[in-house]
Amino acid sequence: NQLEYLLGDAYKQNGFYPKLVWNSKPPIKVESLTSYYNKALKNRKEIKLKQKEAEQYIESQTYYKNNYLPEVSMTGQASRASQVNSNNIGVNLSWSLFDGASNYYESQKANANKLKALQEKESYVQQIKYEVQKAYHELIQYKKIGRASCRERV
Repeated sequence: NQLEYLLGDAYKQNGFYPKLVWNSKPPIKVESLTSYYNKALKNRKEIKLKQKEAEQYIESQTYYKNNYLPEVSMTGQASRASQVNSNNIGVNLSWSLFDGASNYYESQKANANKLKALQEKESYVQQIKYEVQKAYHELIQYKKIGRASCRERV
């Protein structure tokens, strides 16, 4: 053993063993794989961006769906003269019956873009989970190798 060669048998006297310099680092603390998944998914910007993009497409889809509905507006006017009181109230209803189906197509386009953004987000989630899992197993392997090399040195 290399330590015996360097120090001779004198280091074993009275059961005293010196502390090894290369073993002075604190042990690596490894958390569960799910905690690393959660941290990665919470902090990755790609996931947040795709979620916001999907929310924008949901809003635009709602906008185009609401264009199917009629528009109602009310107006009112009141005037008072010394001898005549007059009040005017008006209601206006407008409904676009034929717009060339552009609202329908725009709504369908927004829905398709929303689904695409959600699919890309899920793809990012799977890619991040794979990267975390790979790094986790490398960390476990490194920890095992580190323990084995420390045992060999002693």
